[in-house]
Amino acid sequence: MLISFCIPTYNRKEYLEELLNSINNQEKFNLDIEICISDNASTDGTEEMIDVWRNNYNFPIIYRRNSVNLGPDRNFLASVSLANGDYCWIFGSDDALAKDSLAILQTYLDSQADIYLCDRKETGCDLVEIRNPHRSWLRTDDELYVFNNNLDREIYL
Repeated sequence: MLISFCIPTYNRKEYLEELLNSINNQEKFNLDIEICISDNASTDGTEEMIDVWRNNYNFPIIYRRNSVNLGPDRNFLASVSLANGDYCWIFGSDDALAKDSLAILQTYLDSQADIYLCDRKETGCDLVEIRNPHRSWLRTDDELYVFNNNLDREIYL
């Protein structure tokens, strides 16, 4: 089973490398993975960093550098269009994969459920967990989405 990590990026070389490290450091999983990066015409050396990763690590990296900045929405779609996997896991280039995430994902996929619901852990740029995030998803009370911030409520609902 192939999992495609779809990553749109623009001038986030350092964060993107942290994400790639977090994927590379996963243990105890038996899934095939590929990394699909759509670069929105970065000028920070992202392409050169990707070349180093392509030559030194064990997973395939599909990388496309757009000749012009497509904007975030089109770049998001462009990253998914690179994927060949059975599943796409979409990441922001400033995200990181938590320890054992692929082993946990494999357990869920092996269960052959009809639907998978996922959440996220909110962290700051230093990857330290934010204990009281501004919104909480999939709470166990009567509401599906509970927002602690009125602006979020207006935007999302």
